[in-house]
Amino acid sequence: MKAGATKEEIAEVIQITMALSSGALIAHRNIALDVWSSLIHSLF
Repeated sequence: MKAGATKEEIAEVIQITMALSSGALIAHRNIALDVWSSLIHSLF
């Protein structure tokens, strides 16, 4: 058995990492928009 990962395994890990990063970005954006909306509504 050879040690290391195949090109396909590395590509899969990169794809999963990108998907998770995108999900985190969207979640944090939504939190920031909620906070901004709350601030605007409390001022007016």
